[in-house]
This record gives sequence, structure tokens and C-alpha cells, in this order.
Amino acid sequence: MSQGGSLRDRARGFARVLLLGVLALGVASARAAAGEKDWTDTAPADLSGYSLERIRFTGPGDVPENELRDEIESSTSGWLRFRPIDLDTLHSDVDRVRLVLRRHGYWSADVRLSLRYDPRDRRVEATFEIEPGVQR
Repeated sequence: MSQGGSLRDRARGFARVLLLGVLALGVASARAAAGEKDWTDTAPADLSGYSLERIRFTGPGDVPENELRDEIESSTSGWLRFRPIDLDTLHSDVDRVRLVLRRHGYWSADVRLSLRYDPRDRRVEATFEIEPGVQR
């Protein structure tokens, strides 16, 4: 009987450890699904080793996002390739986005580049914030 009790105790212990593991995995998955990262607007002193994870456009009006993406030179890192962040190219992309908007008649469009950094995973998210203005 003492051996059965110890087997039962081991099974309970295993079940507890398994339950804690499942709970921890669930919390991590929930955080990932919610998009929680250690993002900051403060640029690190050294950007070497940082990759461009995501490029977003906000407020482009009726200009198709794929047209904006086709015009810019920056691209994101993928599973099989690492693309270091290139701030000069990103800043030039602001002008490229502005030119696309002008082709659509938005001559007074304002385009701002906003960058967020994840120092833990060394990733950057770039957002082109577009105020199209009046279309002519």
C-alpha cells in the first residue's frame, strides 16, 4: 500500500507540474496574441543587430497600401533572412510615400515616420503616419 500511495503521490505531483506548464504556456500565448512586447519609442544607442520586423501605414486615405509598399525600398526580415535596419533608407521612404500620394492628387500630404524598438528581441517596427490632406 505504501508503494501505491507513493505512486499516487508521484502522479499527483506530475499532474501539478503539467498543469503549471499548461498555465504558463497559456499566459505566454495570451500575451503574444495580445501583441504584448517590450516596445519603446526611445531609440537605443546602438542599432547594430536590430532588424526591421514590421512596416505599417496609417491614414493613407484611398491610396492602396500595396502601392505604397511597392514604392518603398525598406523590407522586413523574414524567417530565412535577417535585414538590419537602415535608417537612411527608411527616411528616404518617407519621400517615396509622399510621391505616391502626390500621384493620387494629395499635394499637401504630410508623412511622418514613427519607430518603435524592442530592445529585448532587437527588433524595430516602422509606421508611416500619413495625413493625406485635401485631394486636388
